[in-house]
Amino acid sequence: MVGVPGRSKGCHTCKKRRVRCDEEKPVCARCTKGGFTCGGYAKALEIRMSTLSVVQDPPASSKAQQTGRKYPARSSDDSTAGQVTQSTALDPPLFPAMSLVAFKEPIHYAYLFDNFVWSSYGSPWLQLSAAGKLGSLPYEACEALSQCTFGMHYAQQDMELHGTIMYGRTVAVLRSGLARGDKQMMAGLLPIMLILMMHSNLTLAYAEGRNHILGMIALLQTCGPEAFQHQPLRSAFSSCRSTLITISLVTQKRSFLEEERWRVLPWARQREMKSNQDTLVDIMSILPGLLEDWATLQHEAPDTAEADMRPFCLRVQSGLQALFMWRHTWDAAHPQAAWERPRSTSTTPSRNTYPPDAKNMLFYETFSLAVEHTLYNALLICMLSLLHLAAAPEDVREYMQSAFINSIGTHQPVDPRLQVSPLLFPGETWDLHGPAVEIALAFEYELANIKHRSESALFWLFPLGLAYKVLEHDIEFRIWIQEMLDVSQGLRNYGRRGNVGFDFYNFFPLPRVDRAETRRGGNRATAHRVGWMYSRWRYSRVQLLPQEAV
Repeated sequence: MVGVPGRSKGCHTCKKRRVRCDEEKPVCARCTKGGFTCGGYAKALEIRMSTLSVVQDPPASSKAQQTGRKYPARSSDDSTAGQVTQSTALDPPLFPAMSLVAFKEPIHYAYLFDNFVWSSYGSPWLQLSAAGKLGSLPYEACEALSQCTFGMHYAQQDMELHGTIMYGRTVAVLRSGLARGDKQMMAGLLPIMLILMMHSNLTLAYAEGRNHILGMIALLQTCGPEAFQHQPLRSAFSSCRSTLITISLVTQKRSFLEEERWRVLPWARQREMKSNQDTLVDIMSILPGLLEDWATLQHEAPDTAEADMRPFCLRVQSGLQALFMWRHTWDAAHPQAAWERPRSTSTTPSRNTYPPDAKNMLFYETFSLAVEHTLYNALLICMLSLLHLAAAPEDVREYMQSAFINSIGTHQPVDPRLQVSPLLFPGETWDLHGPAVEIALAFEYELANIKHRSESALFWLFPLGLAYKVLEHDIEFRIWIQEMLDVSQGLRNYGRRGNVGFDFYNFFPLPRVDRAETRRGGNRATAHRVGWMYSRWRYSRVQLLPQEAV
């Protein structure tokens, strides 16, 4: 352009005069005719301030290798403006996408503890391991578990691979630690072994999981119960014990954990720290031995007379008695543990109809009480199942009534005419339906209140699995339970997964039992129930109200 510095190709003198230059070289003819000194055509170096960063263009070949693109070759006389324009178009954007590397750890840990089955099972030792408060090795094991969990569920292969590498490194360090043979140091490895077992369960590495379980058994037997008398090892022992007892139930093999020293010594120094859930696990520890003896009786003498079954039934009655004693203590400590409310569309908008026995919602005073009552009902189903397998129906009632009477002892049970509770009383029913319904109702409450809870729940799915097998012939209950599981991403389709779902609970023989007349059967105070309960109270010399108060 004429007279515009930087755009015209004329000499410098003509540019300053703002006249057209004839562009003759080496000097301009117009300047010569006009008596001016031609300034020539040489270009001076210009420095321009810009917000663009200065980028040095690499050779076209190297740039093509880095980005996989083909760049056109440049001539040596390209202008500066052209260089800036082309460089801006071909280089990466000025503001690349923000990296999530800094947030990786919070994200995968948040996802790990969002799995309430694991977080409640591992409370508080799993959270302490993730915070690095139990040492570097538990932290690395927890890091491996959380990265594999997040990587598998969100298809992050690099994170999953990194977690797998950390898992292998942790296993190698764990083996060297076990080889040293120091009991106190070995006891501290229990949380690590639990985390590694959870990792193998996640990745479906059953052979590795079996090795971890055998390692935990060897570690417990080597260290003894005295090594787990202080926190957080005592809580890790409780989690480990619940797992090993469940495995013994599945295999129907007696467990060394039924020995009295394993039920007493870990809490010997702080007996007040033994929870109601731990006491229920003490009772549960005898079940694998009972199942093994029952299987032996069936194998050796399948046609054994009922009289020969009496010693076995008396042992089951003893376990049932201990269970009722626990319930009496629990009722006395928590007289208002639970209550019912009618369902409404505001509280249960997902369904319009419910099974008749679940027409009301069950609420608990605390989340821990719901967990304890659920496990109590699961053990009650197990004990009653064994009695129904080994004895006639009328004998089952006799064994159960004897267990109830013997369980009272120094306890003063509340008169059922005075106690307002939706929960079935100890000894109120001898069928399996009532306890199974209460488990389903309690699970509904637990599922709605599990978020942001720090309480321990050692058996999250075990009670519901037993209840499902009892109620699976009732299509309304089966659909309702499955819908509750589908609310959670971690439990979705759990009941439809074959041997890793509810079919897994076929290990426990659950007989078909006719439903008894109880409140869960539709009548809240039948004459049969009241008459039987009152006769047991009179026999136990418990003060009753006058008959007119009925």
